[in-house]
Amino acid sequence: MAANAKNTVFFDIPQQAADLALIQFAEQANLTLFVPFDKLQGLRSNKLVGDYPVEEAISILLSNTGLSGKVDKGGQLSITSTTPPIGRESMYKKNKLSAAIFALIGAAFSGGNALAQDASTDPSDDSLLEEIVVTGNNNSDGMRKQDVSYSITTLNPDAIAERAPRTLPDLLKAVPGLSVESGGGHGSSDVRARGIPLDGFESLNLYEDGLPVLHDPAIGWLNGDQFLRHDVTIAGVEAVRGGPSAIYATNSPAGYINFLTQTGTETSEGLIKTTVSDYGTRRLDFSYTGPLSDDWFIAVGGHYNVDDGIRDTQFKANKGGQIRLKLSKEFEQGRFDIGLRRLDDNTHFQSGIPLAQNGNSIGDVVGFDSNYDTQSGLDFAQVNLKGKDGEVTEYRHDRGTTMEITQLTFNFEYEFENGIYLTNKSRYTDAFVRRENSFLWGNPELGSDYMNNNRDRLLAAFPTAVDVELRYSSDGSLFTPTSNGNGLVTPMGIPSVTMPHEEFVNDFRLSKEFEIGGSTHNVGLGFYSMYTQSNRLTRPGFLLLDVQNNSRRLDLHAVDAEGNVVGSLTDNGVIGHGAWYTNYSTDLDAYAIYASDEWQVTDSLRIDFGLRHEEISASGSKEQSETFDLGDPTTLADDAVALGNGKFDTIDHTVSGTSWSIGANYDINENNGVFARLTKNFTLPSNIDNTSPVSQPRNDIDQAEFGYKYSGETLGVFATLFYNNFQDLGLGDRSFDDNGNLVELLAFTDAETTGLELEAKWQPVDLFDVAVTATLQNAEYANARLFDKSTGQQSPLSPATVGFTIEGNQPRRLANTIVSIRPGMNLFDDKVRIHAEYEYTGKRYADDANTAELPDFFQLSLGAIWYVNESLTANINIQNLTNESGLVQGAPIVGLLQAQESQGYFTGRPIFGRNIVASFSLAF
Repeated sequence: MAANAKNTVFFDIPQQAADLALIQFAEQANLTLFVPFDKLQGLRSNKLVGDYPVEEAISILLSNTGLSGKVDKGGQLSITSTTPPIGRESMYKKNKLSAAIFALIGAAFSGGNALAQDASTDPSDDSLLEEIVVTGNNNSDGMRKQDVSYSITTLNPDAIAERAPRTLPDLLKAVPGLSVESGGGHGSSDVRARGIPLDGFESLNLYEDGLPVLHDPAIGWLNGDQFLRHDVTIAGVEAVRGGPSAIYATNSPAGYINFLTQTGTETSEGLIKTTVSDYGTRRLDFSYTGPLSDDWFIAVGGHYNVDDGIRDTQFKANKGGQIRLKLSKEFEQGRFDIGLRRLDDNTHFQSGIPLAQNGNSIGDVVGFDSNYDTQSGLDFAQVNLKGKDGEVTEYRHDRGTTMEITQLTFNFEYEFENGIYLTNKSRYTDAFVRRENSFLWGNPELGSDYMNNNRDRLLAAFPTAVDVELRYSSDGSLFTPTSNGNGLVTPMGIPSVTMPHEEFVNDFRLSKEFEIGGSTHNVGLGFYSMYTQSNRLTRPGFLLLDVQNNSRRLDLHAVDAEGNVVGSLTDNGVIGHGAWYTNYSTDLDAYAIYASDEWQVTDSLRIDFGLRHEEISASGSKEQSETFDLGDPTTLADDAVALGNGKFDTIDHTVSGTSWSIGANYDINENNGVFARLTKNFTLPSNIDNTSPVSQPRNDIDQAEFGYKYSGETLGVFATLFYNNFQDLGLGDRSFDDNGNLVELLAFTDAETTGLELEAKWQPVDLFDVAVTATLQNAEYANARLFDKSTGQQSPLSPATVGFTIEGNQPRRLANTIVSIRPGMNLFDDKVRIHAEYEYTGKRYADDANTAELPDFFQLSLGAIWYVNESLTANINIQNLTNESGLVQGAPIVGLLQAQESQGYFTGRPIFGRNIVASFSLAF
């Protein structure tokens, strides 16, 4: 008698070619198999041994293969592909002769059951919740999204290709619960997860194949997204929010995102992809996977890219590439992988731009297009910053962010005869990072006002002077209100930051599944360790620029009665050769012990619990700084230059924390399920915090979530209510006083967020589908305190102490409402797909005092994919079709607690204007 989906059957199927595995599965479960065998070439199944309900067993067998299976009441097992029938980038040309042979073999061994071959599959048939996930759980074979007790979003290669992300942050916008600022380019983006108001990637870690890309993803001038590039070697993405990130991941208070890379296949497969754009992109992606012998496999691929940037910098904004090699060996009890990745590129970071402001209305400055223009340009592509004894630091804006990274990764898996499963993952990273970006320091002002504000200072410094004037540094021509069309000038920070970084991480885990009293436990015990050696040297200078596309340097001169220059505020456009100075070297050691139990109480109820203890120790030294007068009598730009004085403070401290998480998942019926989870998490001091001679405290986080899941034939829904309470969040701000001295303001506060994440997909007919992701939340500050660095004392942060309050305010740069709606149509037997996306971002604020509002905005994108034949695919995507304007942040460095008074002008970072990308893929 044929089994149904709920029957428990003993299976004994080794890891092997997917077609043979499915034939054995159907035979052992006594099912009739309907399968598109021409879609199985090159795919390998997972190992399946033990007693399992049929429905769970097929999910385990096909985990991460791009296939799913469903058993109907008549005992028919239908296999469908989560990838398109032809041409999709994750699929390759199939050998139909061998498919027919396997079909005949299958019929012979099917135990009398009829074996049918489905002629076609619909690329949109896969359910939102039927996918198998390996991130955030202890199951070596993974679990269905429908069965997990936490929030997770998955993206396969086709979903990534449809979005056509220009940068990694563009890709992250697919995940609900994330507030992503993608206007900066390829790296150093700000991502805020579940309302936790931490900058960069402090709230969300990036993983690759189960290990952190960078142990601390927010070192300071070095974010995790700078270490990673997306290309066709990415086989999938799994994004966990909350819950198990407290157990299985480090530096992940709100979650972590695991990028899964390609692994060698049993048959040779490859892909070549070319990409062009209307902003000068010339990009080549490639990948190849195949066998080296019976049990050795290879995967190799990468990309090379050159483009001018959507905002034209007058030089190549982005250039370079990445290559990845993975060798895999499979044996009866497990597998071994060794991977090598090399990233070598230069990318441009786009900071804020000058804008006009009238109340809450923000628009373009005359002569400056906020959708496409940038102040970056050749005029200040190379600047020399002076130091002591004739030392010069060369600032090269045309290099942008230099990333030279080599990573070596090892993975070993072994299953002992007693059922204990051992996994050990290791990664060594050697990196040289150099940041030569720019950022506006303050709001634009009229050149006449700038001269008036500095006239008295210049005339006092140079007694023979009678007046001041602005002149262009390059040719000495006079700056007038008509020179750039708006008469505006602005100070521009130009930091030169070098950061050599070396790191080793290792994650060792043992797990075992066993039964007690009729229920199943999957227990795990792990040990994580990390060592980092990190250095940083920061020398930021300041320029005076006019406001126009590709700005030019200005000098403010003091002139005598004959108009001769007798002195200057600036030095070839440089206002100051050193605003502050940082030089440190640290050794960081961290370890974590974690344990978990995933308890399948009944077929419907699953409870899991985990505990993690982590400790980090820092040692090293940090150079003291002081201001020096470099002695040039013709300029004030070198009168107070911050440099190292050769004296070093010792760094030596240790901080630890313990987190726990308990969750439960209950399947109400075949289609409906709910889950709930309570978590106590923490963040340890970041790498930059650990460079302080004074030990920094950890931050504790209380979290709760409740989720609902529905999986039907035409509709899938994944909704999560969540709550966070982040305690003792540190906030800071910088400004200069009237004498040019740096002033820092420090504060602590709690941050509470209550919200809803929604992920849904509806496909009423094969022709049409629509997907929705949404984040609706209320994030606010509470218990804000001002911190006096000299005394270590705290006092209420209130209008009485600082002139403003942040109590009850919405954290800066964080949108409370983010909605994405993605309709799509499948035409001409699924050979053409047309899709669109409507993105809405609610209002946010540039500052924590909520005095500078960034209005809500939307953008519309449109795309089409044509699967020309089994090998060739064409893809076109138009981002921001209607060329909307939208601001994602205000000033990046100053005015964070309270924005500077605008006086009609503002600094902000907008989204990019309309841009078009097209790609052509050839599979073989």
